Amino acid sequence: MLRAVRLRYVLAIAVISAASGSATADAPEHIRVTYEAPAGCGTADEFFAQLAARVAVVRDDADASRRLFAVTIAIGADHVDGALTIGGTDTVRSVQGATCDETMSALAVVAALAVTDERPPPAPPIPPAPPIVRPPLRTEPWLAAGAGIAENVGVAPDAVLGLSAFVALGRAQSWQVRVGFARTSQQDAVVAAGASKFRWTAGRLEVRPFAFTRGWFEVAPAIGVEVGAVTAHGTTVSAPTGGSRPWVAPRAVGRGAVHLGRFAVELEGGVAFPLVRDRYFVGPDMTLFQVPAVAFAAQLAVSLQIL
Repeated sequence: MLRAVRLRYVLAIAVISAASGSATADAPEHIRVTYEAPAGCGTADEFFAQLAARVAVVRDDADASRRLFAVTIAIGADHVDGALTIGGTDTVRSVQGATCDETMSALAVVAALAVTDERPPPAPPIPPAPPIVRPPLRTEPWLAAGAGIAENVGVAPDAVLGLSAFVALGRAQSWQVRVGFARTSQQDAVVAAGASKFRWTAGRLEVRPFAFTRGWFEVAPAIGVEVGAVTAHGTTVSAPTGGSRPWVAPRAVGRGAVHLGRFAVELEGGVAFPLVRDRYFVGPDMTLFQVPAVAFAAQLAVSLQIL
């Protein structure tokens, strides 16, 4: 019988030693201890020292609200009996040992297991914040095509809407070359002596040296040139005439874009500096339109990466 008890005692010590490594990381439990044993068979302080070596506990006998660990040891004819009663339960844990020290150690192991079993499970780990998903940044050159609608000022007597189309070859966060075509709707200019119809048409070549990119957003400058014509035809006048005059203008553009996969939505503002500044008139003193020194355009466009 004693050999079996000792084997169980050794196995229990191994189990609680493995468990106590993780339990000691928790906040210690405050407990009370009472100890009844014959003289020379251990003390409450010795029992608590063995218990505290296995799990994180603090002895607080003055606080009646703490759990009570009541130890009782009795010496028999050929063995030592030990009993442990834990406050709040009716269960008595009993052990036997060959000596007082062996019995007290076994009771300390049983008490440590009870402390470990009463500990709340560890809080689940807080999952990390999901990563911010950004669109992959293409490093190889790409080809895109797009179209837009623009408000043009300075290409006709009044502000006029126009359509544009373009293709662009470039690299992300780097250079871009854009070739486009723009044409305004026809606009009537009327004075007392007569009227004329105006329409502006031009091709564009732009070079973007670099771009500032953050996530889906992109901002970039560009410079280029417009080459085309302003076409005017007189109406409601005697002997009306008409024709086309050249339009050549260096151009500077600021463009912002939002990239949504292969699509992009662009908003740009541009200024052009016409090199040919013709005057269109009905009679020497009736000016219909004078090409200004600076022309402006604001455009909203969409594009699609083809390759």
